[in-house]
Amino acid sequence: DLVPIELPPDRPITPEVFGITPTFMIRMWNRINGEQKEFLGRVIVPAEELLNPESGIRAYNLEVDPTIEKMQENERRRQDAIEAHKMKEKKVKAFKKPPEPFEIQGKLFLRISAPKSDENDIPIQWRVEILKASKIACVHNAHKSSPYCEIFWRGPAERDGESFQFDDWLELGFTKTKERTLDPVWRRDDWGIYEFPPYWTV
Repeated sequence: DLVPIELPPDRPITPEVFGITPTFMIRMWNRINGEQKEFLGRVIVPAEELLNPESGIRAYNLEVDPTIEKMQENERRRQDAIEAHKMKEKKVKAFKKPPEPFEIQGKLFLRISAPKSDENDIPIQWRVEILKASKIACVHNAHKSSPYCEIFWRGPAERDGESFQFDDWLELGFTKTKERTLDPVWRRDDWGIYEFPPYWTV
């Protein structure tokens, strides 16, 4: 998902500084009765924006996720095979009606800041606030969704003073679910504020 980026000569990114370039991802899901259901889109904030942060609120388009698409396609094939087997065994009379398709759409609004930089003025710590989304996909019959966000990080991390790198996505948490809305808003107590890189103590 990462694309090599070009920064001014005075803001180099080198393996000695970060190893893998830092980035984070947010996936939005629909939740029904406490269960994760339809995928509503993702946002990936690239290293270029983290290392050159702009002040204020930024809007990001929710996009498809090839990994999720592949998983969902495999699950559809598995369900089709199960239904076909039931038909063959005459346990059911007809296939179940497949869910209505929908297109991923809408925007996610974030506030990103860099409260700490190194001696070369390169940001090394970030604070991300998930604020709201607008006009997300509708997946309920009542023309609403119940969205929540999952937060992932890829890059440096620290545990008890020891630094190391995550080359794959690390899930850090999730926001509260906003019931039956296409324009959710997450308040400060809705688990939507995260600081990167992650730090743990034992």
